Amino acid sequence: YLRIFQSPDWGLGAAISVVLVLFVGALMALVFRYVRPKQLI
Repeated sequence: YLRIFQSPDWGLGAAISVVLVLFVGALMALVFRYVRPKQLI
């Protein structure tokens, strides 16, 4: 991933970073929905 961010093709790196952030956010939402840790809220 670091090679993509350091490449001159900045638009591609930005798009991939946005997709990664959305994917991680959805994954964390699913985990919190199933686990619901009281101490992290």
